[in-house]
Amino acid sequence: MKTLSSLFKIIPILGLLLFSCTKEGLFKTSSDKIMGEWRFEKVTFKKDNAIFQKNLTDEYSDVELTFDKDYTFSEIDNSTGQSYLGSWNIDDDQDNSSINSKGEITYQEHLVGTKTDQSNGIVYLVNWQNLAVSKRKVTAIERKDDGTYTYVLKRP
Repeated sequence: MKTLSSLFKIIPILGLLLFSCTKEGLFKTSSDKIMGEWRFEKVTFKKDNAIFQKNLTDEYSDVELTFDKDYTFSEIDNSTGQSYLGSWNIDDDQDNSSINSKGEITYQEHLVGTKTDQSNGIVYLVNWQNLAVSKRKVTAIERKDDGTYTYVLKRP
């Protein structure tokens, strides 16, 4: 009985040691995971009512995005020198909620913000929907230019 009692005292301590002593903590939000530098791995565009999508990956191959902890970001096209500065936030899209196979309500995350062209001061809206962020990959779609862009980003 003493052994069982001792075991119950040790298990919580071991749990704390194993799960709380990680560099970044046990659970990270999408906002935490997206921070840092990213490059476009694949970009496609499908015009509304079009049958085929267009591969735009080459046009984005030199674009570098950096998301900062203060919820600002920079976008630089290293081939043209064009740059943008902006702000961002990740929200749950409750309008497109659905029920998963377990009967739980699920929400799609989306990244919203603005970016300002540093050469002419024009401000653009950023609205990446169906956002999925992992440690090494970001996927999202964006509606603009009368169609849908699909983005896949990776860490350099």
